Parts: sequence; structure tokens; C-alpha cells
Amino acid sequence: GPYYTPGAPVGEAGSWLDGARSAVTAEELVVRGTVRSAHSATCGEPLGGALVEAWHASPSGCYSIWEECPDAATPSGWGFRGATRADADGRWELRTRVPGKYFPRPVHVHFKFTAYAEADAGSEGVERPLVTQLYLARDPDSVRVHPALVHAVAGGVAVFDVALADRAPPASPPPSPPPSLPPSPPPSPPPSSPPS
Repeated sequence: GPYYTPGAPVGEAGSWLDGARSAVTAEELVVRGTVRSAHSATCGEPLGGALVEAWHASPSGCYSIWEECPDAATPSGWGFRGATRADADGRWELRTRVPGKYFPRPVHVHFKFTAYAEADAGSEGVERPLVTQLYLARDPDSVRVHPALVHAVAGGVAVFDVALADRAPPASPPPSPPPSLPPSPPPSPPPSSPPS
């Protein structure tokens, strides 16, 4: 997202995004889920240790990086931003407040999920990030968004499961040139007609 800032503080599972706990005018929102592999060889396996970063607008609908956003200003400067790591089973959880709306966007929370792939033989490991957003179904404007990104909040909890391509797909060998064919013999002359 355009308002992403790298280096947000990483907390334990269930920790609050910076500044969210004290924003008591907005409803509490817990977002939890599981990070799994989408790679064909490991499809569905949990990606323990994946980094889960989140950021969103303040209850008044502005971002902490905007010059005039008093309800997102925090001593650390990370208002409504934070991160955690998935546990060994790929599970993660963050606490925040329902974001405010800013025109023309439906209410949403930005996420960046990053898994560090183990090195394949002879290659280095590689990060495979997914940057996405979770939209709240309670906002009528969320009908403009792909349904896979729209989630209901039940009891203050939204579940947001993701699958990451945790490894680069195997390199495909270049296509082989077509086999060479022997030159075609010249066409045979048409059969001659018997003399009449």
C-alpha cells in the first residue's frame, strides 16, 4: 500500500498495533489467521515464523504518516502500525481498533505477509511477500471489493487466512528447438498421360 513504512515494531501474538489500545473511541478489532504455503510441493503446510505486518487509518480516517493526523500521533511515531510473527503452526493474531473511513475507500486494514524460503541447493533463500488488504463486511462500500478480501467481524474478531508462494517455482529449462527434419525431396512430376 502507498502508506506502508518498513520497520514497524514486532510484538508477540495478540499484541496491539501502536497507539490502538488508547484509541478507546473506536471498537476493538482482533484479526487472526494462518499463513500457509501455496507452493505445489508444500501446499497447505504452515509457514511458521512468517512476518505479519499491519497498518491502517486512525479512527478519524487518517494515517500516521500524514502531517495532520492527531489521533494517530504516538510517541514512537508508529500509530496504528505493528507486526508479529506466525507461530510454528502458521497462526498469528494482532489487536487494533476498527479503522476510520477515508474517501473513497471502504474500511480496511493493510497487511504484508512475508515468508523467508529456505535455500534450495545452490541458491540463496528468497522472501516471498504478499501485500493485501482486509475489508470489513459491515461497510456497505465493501461490495466494490473482491469478495475474497471482505471478511465478517464476529464478536470483534475477523479471520484472515493467507497462502504464500514460499519458494520460487523451479526454473524451467529453455524450450528445446524443434528437431531438424531432413530436407523434403523435390515434388515428383505428375504422372504422364498415356498417348492417345
